[in-house]
Amino acid sequence: MNSKFLTRQISAIESMRLPRNLCGYIFAIGMDRQYFTDYSEWQQYCVLYKAMVALQGQVGFAILAARIIAFTEKTRPKSSLATPKPAQRLTKKERRRLGQEGPDHSPSKAERHLAKELRRAKPTPSKTIEDWNASPKIGLGIKSTMPPPPKTRRDQVKLDAHTSPPHQNDPSHILYVAGWTMAEDEN
Repeated sequence: MNSKFLTRQISAIESMRLPRNLCGYIFAIGMDRQYFTDYSEWQQYCVLYKAMVALQGQVGFAILAARIIAFTEKTRPKSSLATPKPAQRLTKKERRRLGQEGPDHSPSKAERHLAKELRRAKPTPSKTIEDWNASPKIGLGIKSTMPPPPKTRRDQVKLDAHTSPPHQNDPSHILYVAGWTMAEDEN
């Protein structure tokens, strides 16, 4: 950047009454906020601008003003040598598509807000379960038409060479049952 241009800009900024925030300054110099697409960089320069406003008329003001000027000039749209076509505003869909095509696309403030709203609009788990329970169920709760197989008792099983256990177990017995004793019956 030309040093004469820079000193002239710094002196102009120092003599003017600065707006409270960077957005107001951007509008004051004839630019639009939509030119600045990198949100994290925008936040950093907002802090830098606040520091510059606080230092107006002091020693470090010129350094901060030079940084702000470089930032605004870097993002200023370049004028082409060809005759400019009448400006057509892009639709939201086209702006979103152009914004997402960048290699390091980070969501804008509006996109983050939309994501937060979508999370809020998402049904709660209790509502989801309630809806799921109210919906018709296929295959669940149908009674079988076949009667259940008869229960087989242990003493009804016939043992042969294929069904005999590998070692012989003693018949099961209970050592102690509450309320009963092992003593012989007394008259």
